[in-house]
Amino acid sequence: MDAGTHIGFRAAVAAALCVFSVAGCQGEPPADEEPRRPASCPKVRAVEPPLTHVLPEHETLDYWLSRNEPYGPLDEPLLGPDSIRRHGLALREARDGEPIGQADLLAAIDRDALRMQVGERLAYMRERLEAHELVDREGQPLEPSRLVAFETPASIEAIDEWRVVEKLEALRCGPYDGSLHTAPVDRDFDRNRCSTMREGEVVQLLARWPNGMYLARTPYTLGWVPSDALPLAVDRDVIESTLEQREPRAFTRRAVLTEAFSMLGEPYGWGGKGGGYDCSRFLLEVFARFGIALPRHSARQALAGTFGIDVSAVEDLNEKRLLLEAAARRGVVLLHFPGHIMLYLGTTEEGLPMAIHAFSEFLTPCEGTDLETVNRVDRIAISDLSLGEGSSRSAFLMRITRMTVLGNTPGPALVANAELRPSAPISIPAGRCADTRRVALFRSPHRPNVSQPLRVIVTSERDPGLASLVLFAPDGSQITPVQHVLDGPPHSRWVEVPVPTAGRWTAVFADGDLVRACEHIQVAKHPAQQSPRSIPGPAWKASRRWERDTENLYSAFVEQLFREPAGEDITWPHLQAVIGERERNLLYDHRLPGEDSRLDLEPDCADLPYFLRAYFAWKLRLPLVYRACTRGRKDEPPRCEPTVFANLDSAPDVNDVAAFRRFTRRMAGTVHSSSPRTLPNDDHTDLYPLRMSRKALRPGSVFADPYGHVLVVARWKPQGVTDYGVLIGADAQPDGTVGRRRFWRGSFLFTPNTDLVGAGFKGWRPVRYDAVSDTDTDTDTDTGTGTGTER
Repeated sequence: MDAGTHIGFRAAVAAALCVFSVAGCQGEPPADEEPRRPASCPKVRAVEPPLTHVLPEHETLDYWLSRNEPYGPLDEPLLGPDSIRRHGLALREARDGEPIGQADLLAAIDRDALRMQVGERLAYMRERLEAHELVDREGQPLEPSRLVAFETPASIEAIDEWRVVEKLEALRCGPYDGSLHTAPVDRDFDRNRCSTMREGEVVQLLARWPNGMYLARTPYTLGWVPSDALPLAVDRDVIESTLEQREPRAFTRRAVLTEAFSMLGEPYGWGGKGGGYDCSRFLLEVFARFGIALPRHSARQALAGTFGIDVSAVEDLNEKRLLLEAAARRGVVLLHFPGHIMLYLGTTEEGLPMAIHAFSEFLTPCEGTDLETVNRVDRIAISDLSLGEGSSRSAFLMRITRMTVLGNTPGPALVANAELRPSAPISIPAGRCADTRRVALFRSPHRPNVSQPLRVIVTSERDPGLASLVLFAPDGSQITPVQHVLDGPPHSRWVEVPVPTAGRWTAVFADGDLVRACEHIQVAKHPAQQSPRSIPGPAWKASRRWERDTENLYSAFVEQLFREPAGEDITWPHLQAVIGERERNLLYDHRLPGEDSRLDLEPDCADLPYFLRAYFAWKLRLPLVYRACTRGRKDEPPRCEPTVFANLDSAPDVNDVAAFRRFTRRMAGTVHSSSPRTLPNDDHTDLYPLRMSRKALRPGSVFADPYGHVLVVARWKPQGVTDYGVLIGADAQPDGTVGRRRFWRGSFLFTPNTDLVGAGFKGWRPVRYDAVSDTDTDTDTDTGTGTGTER
């Protein structure tokens, strides 16, 4: 149990005052109300390590180093110095109106915010003092003259000075230099001790209080100290040099366990009483040695990871264990339940999960009675997570509500369960603002304007980790719209501004100063107008190339188009109904306002992949080709003609929409269900075989079964710790209806025989536009073989 708090953090104050019963906080009934206890069931007893189920070897560092080897390399940094720096900056950002991490004592103070936060705390404490829920060490209410200090003064004498702590000093939750307790009084638990400042710590004095105390803060706690408690004043220059001199250790699994075990056996102390450690102070000290500035309170520490997993609704203990082991493979894990936090060690050979933590007590039931014994540990110890099983508080494992990981991002197995930490503060890069093929930004519509919503899409070949996509408006204000995150790969997300203002916007995809992509976007006052068409002329001219970035965007387009909960099979009357939903279609009215409502797309199963590819190519002005193929016979596989049809074929129409409709009608009359079923070694085809890997089978890939049906891969939901992965396809029927189908042997039919038919997963052959000859050239894969090597 811990007593820490944070500036303005009301919930932390409530926990520091602790009016409910948790590990370390006692709420036992008065002795005269208890039934008689048998000798075997004392009310309180001291217990010495090792605790239940903990063997002597479990209390050794070497044992847990060996048990942690399967989680990952012991000496490989989980976070580098730059990642730790960004992590600290991210925790200083407000979440739910308040920051999580430690304060920068050298930063300017928002005095108005300080006054409001102090006022909230004092009102909370005064209410409980007046209700006699808090009393002094003798069990008596505070005198009215003492309560005056808990009123926020009309004016606060602001100061800005620094002190260095010379000996252990209590940092009081309120402006009263004495202990406060809940009834019945237990002097070990002072609810007015928010923390204990230790020798050498830096303290900033913020204001002189009317009763002579100082309002002060450390990096992790706000509170009050007596005027004579901190006599050693220092200059700002000394503080700056002191902070710069700290040399943190490399953050590895071995180093974390080594630091934690160096404190094994240290005494417990609520709020740091007597130089002891409560649960949050223990972890604060361990992680400080790596430059990771955790908050002081356990509830805030539970939010201070690279990512967290909410397990409050998980009742199955086996499921919790599975999540716990998966989390341990991503980094160092903290386990939190209300009022307490622990460092996960791993499992024993017998499969028992264990933790090291600073705690006061646990309960055990007394056999044959309804009574329980409070077992006092009062030190940093190792315990099995079944501790407390059968008691009114239940086992530690059952009580855990959140798992917090410091280290790598969740990975596919945990991505559905994880809540990532917010990105570090993002600003417009001072230098070049650009993206790359691997991490690319796209905007829609093609000509952004004030009359259409502005969408910005980012695609990435690799997991972008903790990066967020933020927009900066023409006036410089930062906008952080809702992030719509797709499964990938490729890893994509998009945001939308419903009514953008005219001027230059900037999209930045970054985590703090780690900028992965940046683009300036000019928003016009008026939408695009139809450009004159040459009659006759091509269906559309290609102005872009199929590259890594456009292929990734195509996958994002297909996934978003058919995105629904993984367990649901959805049907639409035709493709036009899907394309016509602006929320689904990332390229809705991309070229001109109203263009999508003038289309009439109703493909059957063979046409669907071609229509989707053509629609995307038309919108982005990419080249597109297709072939006329035979249907094949019993003894002869399908073959395609070497001549191709292309977007450059003549379309004598007066506008782009009519030209595209003509193009799709021609295409529908040419392609058929055998077009994707050509043999794997046939180079003159529209598609080529894909490797059976998650990276290759991305949304937009085509599946052709040996009997004539064709599907488009729409989504690949990764397998989680406790649920199955799901591969989802979209298909069309002869009547034009379009639906989603989950992968199973009844919907994705397959045969390994490739003598007469090339069934299976296929990818689109890259097409490159040759501007010199003004023709479209069909190219092979990047190996130059055309034999189906993954792109």
